[in-house]
Amino acid sequence: MNINDLEDKKPFKCMFLLPNMKDMKEVTLYPHKNGTIKTLLEEAAKVIKFSENSTKRLRICEQHNSKLVWPSQPDSTSLDKLQNYCEAANQNTMSSTGNTKFLRIEEIPMDELNIDEQMEALVPVIHFYKNLFTTFGVPLLIKICDQETYKDVKNRIQKKLNISQYEWEKYKLSIIQNKSAQPVDDNEKVNIERFQSTEGEQRCYLGLDHPNKSQYPSTKLNIFEKSI
Repeated sequence: MNINDLEDKKPFKCMFLLPNMKDMKEVTLYPHKNGTIKTLLEEAAKVIKFSENSTKRLRICEQHNSKLVWPSQPDSTSLDKLQNYCEAANQNTMSSTGNTKFLRIEEIPMDELNIDEQMEALVPVIHFYKNLFTTFGVPLLIKICDQETYKDVKNRIQKKLNISQYEWEKYKLSIIQNKSAQPVDDNEKVNIERFQSTEGEQRCYLGLDHPNKSQYPSTKLNIFEKSI
């Protein structure tokens, strides 16, 4: 990239979530300085090595302390606004907890490309052990459908995380709301309204209660082309 091109670019450091849903890779992108989140994702798509069966569609979210800030900013958000938001959030979190938020880019799976907002929702799933103060690992997003059973949701999460049935027996699924975890029964049905924005109430999300056997995050895998 020559010096004239750099004058029109804005460097952005992001983490890319690898397909194994465990590891992340840091990448610096150079979208146009007057661009939007859509521009940033288009720039990311140029350097990511997509698999043969990939959707080649990306989304961005914010991760903080093994949790996701969701819903994310719309794709039309300007990069200046996004950068100012992240800097302000980091100042607040560093002063209180010593942790920082970062932008995470990930591929959108085929079954999450189209979401019926009346009947479906994308929901964050966190990892914790025994209590919500022991979150760890890489959180994920999962699609849930109104009136499906939580057994169906658990099967979808297990498949996405590629966990063996033997290990999966150690996982318990809970609904998280107002800093409390409510275990769910396999036959219980999803009420989609609990996972959508409701005035005066905090949006629910999901949690997997299981022992922490992984290290987070690993960046040893390289799925990017040469640096720009």
